[in-house]
Amino acid sequence: MKKYAKPQFRHLGKADMYTTCELLLIKIHVITGWPIPDNEDLMTVLTDQFMQLLLEDYPEMNADEVEYAFRHYGATGEIKDWGKSMNLTLIQQVLIPYLNKRYDLGQVERRAKEQPQEVPKWECELNWALMYLEQIDKDPCRVIRYKKRR
Repeated sequence: MKKYAKPQFRHLGKADMYTTCELLLIKIHVITGWPIPDNEDLMTVLTDQFMQLLLEDYPEMNADEVEYAFRHYGATGEIKDWGKSMNLTLIQQVLIPYLNKRYDLGQVERRAKEQPQEVPKWECELNWALMYLEQIDKDPCRVIRYKKRR
């Protein structure tokens, strides 16, 4: 699965970012059941503040990751909303654990790539034997002379 199928938030223009935030808030509402403001002015403020939050604190994420985070971390019932309307604190209670988990997995992947792979002894011996056979193919007399000098 490609992590960045959609553009990161920092690469979106203001109009696209605002539309993305409106859609994300509706999807978060559907996933979690957290009520969204009925008042249009409050919804505008929530959308604007949500957009600022994503651009300031989560610029490397994208909309797909936010949706994934809420499906896997927000719908578990571990986040206690106590009947509150959707707000930035509730949203961060999902995004922070998701990013911590993503960071931990990234560290494991990085360490796995950095660790030199030990070549098994049999593979070294096989490589040596293959190189020896290649030398015989190139110049059989040279190999034979080499063996006699030993």
